[in-house]
Amino acid sequence: MKSAYPFFRMLRLPNLAIVFLSLFLPYYMVLRPAIAEAGGLPNLSREAFILLAVATVLTSFAGYFINDIFDEKIDAVNRPERLFIGKYLPRRAAIFIYVILLVSVLWLAQRLGIRYFPERRMEVLALFGGVSVALFLYARFLKCTPVLGNIWVAILCALVPVVALQMELRPLHILSLTAPETAQRTLLIYWNFVVFAFLTNFFREMVKDIEDFGGDAACGCRTFPVIRGIRVARRVAGLVGAILFFVLILLTYFWFQTGAPMWKIGCAVLFLLLPCGFAVFKTWGGEVKKDFSQASLAIKILMLAGLVLLSF
Repeated sequence: MKSAYPFFRMLRLPNLAIVFLSLFLPYYMVLRPAIAEAGGLPNLSREAFILLAVATVLTSFAGYFINDIFDEKIDAVNRPERLFIGKYLPRRAAIFIYVILLVSVLWLAQRLGIRYFPERRMEVLALFGGVSVALFLYARFLKCTPVLGNIWVAILCALVPVVALQMELRPLHILSLTAPETAQRTLLIYWNFVVFAFLTNFFREMVKDIEDFGGDAACGCRTFPVIRGIRVARRVAGLVGAILFFVLILLTYFWFQTGAPMWKIGCAVLFLLLPCGFAVFKTWGGEVKKDFSQASLAIKILMLAGLVLLSF
């Protein structure tokens, strides 16, 4: 029973839910309706999308898992109550599970390519294989580098909505010929998802490095807060949050100017601007680890709310 809490923490279910929604909402609420509206036929059937979604979520989980393997000593300092690998699960067994996860991802990608995209099967396999390698490189080499590791993760998270878009390139091309305005509007909304995902994840990664300062410093992990100090790191992370806040103000104003329903404007204020402002406040003036944990939680709420509101 003692291992239940660390086990469920290791699964990162809220994070995986955000990954799934980052793929599902833009596709089913934006891209697929636009293709159908123009009389086109989407490439992705329901079964194909399920394969794509499972492969994407499993790839993300494998990335979290290998990160936990390499972070065993750091997590023992930062989150001893959440430690699972090394405490309840031996490191060698964890590596074996990681290999199984990788093989499963590649098998799903191959199945998706062969069954639904035979002419692009190598491209699909390379996509998931490349992302898996990128996540491994982050966990092994880039996590303890200042800023670069944060940008690396933010880019990978921002690419999640694009995965489904890549599978619909031909219908999207046809859409651009038959209904160019609809195609432009669809791509604009997709770019909103990409920019939103990048900024929110970059902000959260910067805050998380401050939150994890103790373990990173003790284990020689040279993150930005370790190199430049907590005070400077708070200011830089707060600046990133302030940029995000400004972008959200512009987005809310754009919705207001284009006649969005008032419930959407109200939700934007309550679930986008307020959590972002709270996170910036906690980051800029944070003194203890709890402040940065609260900022990180506020950013997660912001992520979830943003995904939903961008879909309508």
